[in-house]
Amino acid sequence: MSAAHKIWQGVLRQDGTIGPEPYRGWAVRFDPPPIPIRSFDWSATHPDYDADWRGDEEGWVGNGLSAQAGSYAELCAEIDAIEAERAE
Repeated sequence: MSAAHKIWQGVLRQDGTIGPEPYRGWAVRFDPPPIPIRSFDWSATHPDYDADWRGDEEGWVGNGLSAQAGSYAELCAEIDAIEAERAE
């Protein structure tokens, strides 16, 4: 079984769903959209993620505690970068 297959297989979460293991406390999700662009296949959300509606011009604006990437490794690197920025 390849490493990618193990990641896709995932783990049983506390809420009863099955998915990729959390990374550094972030909830990780593999959900490839039905489009040929692969840069949104992986996403992660920090437990402190929040967003609010800023009107028709701006729409929903998040607090920066979410990430998207084309691979699990890229997603982990993005999370590491966000966490490093938060630590400063």
